[in-house]
Amino acid sequence: MRRKKKQGLEKDLIIGVGERFLAIRQKLSLLQGEFAKALNISQAALSAIEKGTLKPNFEILYHLHTKFDISFDYIFFGKGEMKNIVSSKEIMFQDLAPEHSNLLIDLIELFKKSDFFRYKLMAYYTEFLLVNDRLLKKDIESQKKSTRGKS
Repeated sequence: MRRKKKQGLEKDLIIGVGERFLAIRQKLSLLQGEFAKALNISQAALSAIEKGTLKPNFEILYHLHTKFDISFDYIFFGKGEMKNIVSSKEIMFQDLAPEHSNLLIDLIELFKKSDFFRYKLMAYYTEFLLVNDRLLKKDIESQKKSTRGKS
């Protein structure tokens, strides 16, 4: 009887850990493949951990803790704060109007999916920088001065 109860508790713990792996990955706005690579495991292994069918070993837990500053109390027991995670998208687009950040997200998605779009955008970007380098630098400098003046 004790053995079955212990197995049940262990299974619940593994499933809970898997659910927290998924929550952490989603909070970080990472795809399964990206998160798996950061943890030095295969995407299939991460999928199994998130489903609660594979128990993560110490090395995986250590990578999760050190690379993403996730507390062990949260990983194992769901207690306390995961950590104050701000997604990379939130950081990158924090000073932009929502319509601009949405446009950039759409452009990034196209950039990832289309070789043609990627080639054309890079060609345009390179030409734009060559032609407008001085104007861009001047604009960026004036933005910095106006920001410093408000502080």
